[in-house]
Amino acid sequence: MADGPRLSPKCQMFFDRFVNRVNKQSPKPADWEYFYDFMSVCSDQKSEVTGVELYHLLIDAGFPQGSAQPLSMFYKQGWSLLNRPEGFDQIPTN
Repeated sequence: MADGPRLSPKCQMFFDRFVNRVNKQSPKPADWEYFYDFMSVCSDQKSEVTGVELYHLLIDAGFPQGSAQPLSMFYKQGWSLLNRPEGFDQIPTN
């Protein structure tokens, strides 16, 4: 994806660490820690990479579709969790 999403240098470092250490066919429990670190850094860096874009990055990194699809879905869900809007914890009283 020459014109695809760009990760910040720090996000790229954590992405590379994840893809170079993970079992790409079937991520193991320890692999998830690397993925969570990647997600957290992307959140901190305000990365604009979407779940769909991450899917393509994972495919380009050698992941099969069966592994890339759920990881990209978890990334999207994790992004939503880590980036809750201000006031999300306020429940209207009326």
